[in-house]
Amino acid sequence: MNPAAAVWLGLGISIAAQNCNSLNVVSSIKNQDLKISAITGYQTDIIFLSDVRFNGREKVVCDKLKVWYTVIFNSTKNSRGVAILINRRLRHEILETVRDPQENILLVKARINDTDIVLGSVYGPNVDNGCGEFFEFPKA
Repeated sequence: MNPAAAVWLGLGISIAAQNCNSLNVVSSIKNQDLKISAITGYQTDIIFLSDVRFNGREKVVCDKLKVWYTVIFNSTKNSRGVAILINRRLRHEILETVRDPQENILLVKARINDTDIVLGSVYGPNVDNGCGEFFEFPKA
């Protein structure tokens, strides 16, 4: 197993996380393929992705990933964006998804190996880019 991955012992599944710095690499398909190869190289059950920046080109990326993974994403712009990949070998069912309009958060309720679980992928801003406000919620 890749050292960047971890095993979720409670469910016996492996997980990994990766900041992609854009999978929408229109200038070079080779660079896009290298990034996808590195991500799938984790060979984990679940991969949390941030900064995917699909910008309307998600079909190209998802077509390359769908051989190995179910792809759930919240990304339509050329900035931010998150995704969760669930390995197709893992017995799973997507029950519900929640996406924020800023494309910073994706929550997925899934049934994995007969256990309901909530998965979340979050894109957090850099310290110099208003991270304090990002995690503050309006007072009721």
